[in-house]
Amino acid sequence: MDSTLQVIDGRSVHQYIGYNDVEEFYAVYGGQAEWQSVDAFVCLHPAATCELFVPFNRTIIIVATTRYDNGRVAVRDWKRWNDRLARIGADDRNVIAANNHYDVEYMR
Repeated sequence: MDSTLQVIDGRSVHQYIGYNDVEEFYAVYGGQAEWQSVDAFVCLHPAATCELFVPFNRTIIIVATTRYDNGRVAVRDWKRWNDRLARIGADDRNVIAANNHYDVEYMR
């Protein structure tokens, strides 16, 4: 597997991931055997990184270690993440949690 991460980097994960990035991420990694062999994706910080993994159609485990919307600065991206988070939560194979009561309430 290529060790160079494409599409996103450490900075973009914390500052901005747009709709096109999600599609491009899957276009780059979706056909790779290593990524297709994954049973579940786990996202901690930032939790919104899990948006990248929705197209893989695998179990998603999100544990917000701080505000779940970190990295979503544009209102449209925040709303898109809210919608996706609701869909992730509606699927029984997925888990959404936080490491503190404040962030549980913030997600609600």
